[in-house]
Amino acid sequence: MKLIILLLAFHILPSNMVISQDTVVVYFDKDWNEISNKDVAVYYRNAYIDSNDKWLVNDYFMSSQMQMSGTYKSKKLKVRDGNFTYYYENGVKKSEGCYFKDKNEGEWIYWHDCGEKMAQGKYLNDKKAGIWNYWDTNGQLKIVETYFNGQIISVIGFFENGGKKFQGNYVNGLMQNEWTYWNADGRVTLKGNYYSGKKVGEWIRYFPEGEMRMLYKNNVLQGEKLGGIVINEQNN
Repeated sequence: MKLIILLLAFHILPSNMVISQDTVVVYFDKDWNEISNKDVAVYYRNAYIDSNDKWLVNDYFMSSQMQMSGTYKSKKLKVRDGNFTYYYENGVKKSEGCYFKDKNEGEWIYWHDCGEKMAQGKYLNDKKAGIWNYWDTNGQLKIVETYFNGQIISVIGFFENGGKKFQGNYVNGLMQNEWTYWNADGRVTLKGNYYSGKKVGEWIRYFPEGEMRMLYKNNVLQGEKLGGIVINEQNN
């Protein structure tokens, strides 16, 4: 029995020694430029090959708090491939998701440094796709955006009470078509159209006692007089 145990130990030991010998330690400055002087380094890296023949990389702040953990295709550490987790220096997760051939893929989650979720959504071939949600540091949903092929196509903003604050669409990354704005009580306060990011046509400002109409041309307010009052940009 002792002989069997010794033989097993003999076969296991070389494997562990290879991993130790192949561990790469690198130091970086604040801009992630590789440097040789660890006394002035801001980050350092340990990298070694894992059981799946990928290179597991753990990056650290010089405080020894982990900054990132993820896997790369090869020892060159150029192509990210697999799950990655990033951290703030206080130990709180900063972001987590997957890379495929060095491109963001699938669901990613981002956190504020206080630990509250900041954003969540999906990537398709390194481009945002579908619905993305954004929260403030109190965990309140603030923005919901919809993306197609990396381009934002619509957005909804919210007040702290959960009511809508604004809603509209985008084309080619620019505000387009009808946009609507509400106050915290749920009352519509402003409505009008954009064309290529510029206000156009009639915009209506709503008050409890009535409404005020304004005319825009290429984002410039036209000098329309309503009730003897010239509506200017300060009223919008």
